[in-house]
Amino acid sequence: MPEVRRVVLSIEVYDALKAEALVRHDNLKNTISSMVLENLSPEAQEVLKCIRDRNKPKAPKANHKCGASIAIEKTRQLSKNPAALEQIKTFWNEGERNRAEIARKIGYPKATTSAVISKMVKAGELKI
Repeated sequence: MPEVRRVVLSIEVYDALKAEALVRHDNLKNTISSMVLENLSPEAQEVLKCIRDRNKPKAPKANHKCGASIAIEKTRQLSKNPAALEQIKTFWNEGERNRAEIARKIGYPKATTSAVISKMVKAGELKI
């Protein structure tokens, strides 16, 4: 059975959904599911595809266009990826100090990114 999430709606939205369900001769759950899925933006459809791909067993990361990992061609080690290191410097110099956010943007694990940033700060490559 699929996982169920609950959402709080205003009374106006709830009434509108009930009316739509009546017109469609369907229940509220099916009506709202249909309405949401029929009206996803192309961007949301791409994100949804990435979420579904991520949940597939052993899906190779290189086969999908999720997140910032497509922006930088990754090598195995962050410390040996000059493009990623340059991205870190750019984000840092633009004022981004949240290491988890930088990690997400460059497509590397938070712990790895944080360790590399610490080394770059210690070496004087990044100013605090």
